[in-house]
Amino acid sequence: MSRRSRINITDVEALIRIEQIRMSINNKFESALFEVKLNGYAILHLPHHLKTNIEIVCAAVTQNGYVLGSILEMNTNKQVVITAVKSKGGAICYASEELKKDKEVIYHALDNDGAALQYLDDAYKDNSNYVIRAILNNGFALYYASDRLKDNDYLVKMAVQHNGSVYRYISYRLKNDIEIVLLSLEKDYVVYSMLSENLRNNYTVLVATIASNKNAIKNLRLRINDEFYKSIVEKIAEYNKFMIFMMGSVDLPTKIPNSKSLVKLNEHGKYHARVLKQSIREFYGVITRKEYLRLVKAEYNIRYHRTNKT
Repeated sequence: MSRRSRINITDVEALIRIEQIRMSINNKFESALFEVKLNGYAILHLPHHLKTNIEIVCAAVTQNGYVLGSILEMNTNKQVVITAVKSKGGAICYASEELKKDKEVIYHALDNDGAALQYLDDAYKDNSNYVIRAILNNGFALYYASDRLKDNDYLVKMAVQHNGSVYRYISYRLKNDIEIVLLSLEKDYVVYSMLSENLRNNYTVLVATIASNKNAIKNLRLRINDEFYKSIVEKIAEYNKFMIFMMGSVDLPTKIPNSKSLVKLNEHGKYHARVLKQSIREFYGVITRKEYLRLVKAEYNIRYHRTNKT
C-alpha cells in the first residue's frame, strides 16, 4: 500500500474518531439535560463542565428553583437566578447579594411567592411597592413587612382579604377597626378567637363570624340564644320589605328626604336612581345589601347548627 493511501486511511480514521467523540459529548449533554428536567438535583452528579452549562443549569432550576442553593457558583448569573425564582420565589435567598437587590429579580420572586419578602433587606420590607407585590401573591406576606406598613390601612385591608389569619400580626390600632375585623372574618372565622372581648360581643362581628362558615358555631362554641336569632330574622324581613317598596309594589311613604326632587332625580337615569335609593335606605335605617347577605348566611348557618346539633 502506498504512503498516500496510508495517509488517507489515517485521516479517515481520525475524522471518524472525532465524530464519535462529538456524538459522545452530544449524547452526554442530551442525557444530562433530560435528567435535570426530570429532577433538578440530578445536576449534582454531573461533571463540572456540564454542571456549569447555562442551558443545563436553567433546566435544573426550572424544575426546582431551590437547586440554586446547591450550585452557588451560578448565583451571580442573572439569567439563572431569574429562572430559579420564577420556579420558586424563595430561591432568592440563594442569589448573590447584588442580585438580591435587583428590581427585576425581586419582582419575579414576589410574583411567584409573596413570602420571599422575608429574604429581602429591611428597606424593601418597608417599601409599599414591594410589599403590595408580595401581598397580591400571598396575603400572609404582610407578616414580613415593617411595623410601619402593618399599620397602613390600605395594605392591611388588602392582606386580610387574601388571608384573614394575618390579622394576628397587624398593628394594635387596626386590630380594633371594625371594617378590617369583618374583612378578616370573611376569610377565616378563626379570627374571632383573636379578638378582644369587646369586639367578640359586637353584634355585627358575631353575625359575620357565624356567616363565614357553617361550622363556626360548633368549633368556636358560640352560644346563640333565640333572641339573637330572632333579631336576624327581623332584619332580613325589614330588608325584604324595603326591596318590595323599591320595586314599586307598595305605595311610597309620606316622609321621604328631598321628596320634592324625587321625580326629578329619577328622570336622570340609573345613577341618580341609585343615589335616591341610598338616600331612602339611610333615612329609614335599612341595612345594606352586603349586610343583608351576611345576615342571610348567618340565619342559614344557625338553622344548620340547630338541625345537626349532637
